Amino acid sequence: MSKLEDANQICKSLSSMEKEYVDGLFPANLVFLEVSYVNKKPVGFIAVKEDFNSSHKDGYCIIAVISEYRNQGIANNLVKQAISWFTKSEFDSLFWFCNVENTASKNLAKKNNFKFVWKKDNDKADVYVIKKK
Repeated sequence: MSKLEDANQICKSLSSMEKEYVDGLFPANLVFLEVSYVNKKPVGFIAVKEDFNSSHKDGYCIIAVISEYRNQGIANNLVKQAISWFTKSEFDSLFWFCNVENTASKNLAKKNNFKFVWKKDNDKADVYVIKKK
């Protein structure tokens, strides 16, 4: 299986609320993808998609870890890999969207130096960003 197929397999395992923020991944605007494995089983991924609606070179993160593999540092490692890619990329900003009730996602963003910038979706989502200097 390819990394993309593995990531989409992880998407299928998510709850309906999680699927609102983690849609299926398609190659069209995917610019970065990393998948974590445990015993060759895909257990988490982070993807960066290009935002074609922006006048700037912006990307946004999509991250997911299968529930039984959470709280093991997998997500934090994936975020660090995406940030490392971002710092070397031609992108200006890297965005992070999460449900306002998803404390773990908000904490992960803050821990990795994403800064809160605004709310969206009728205040149901928080948006964080890392910008290049």
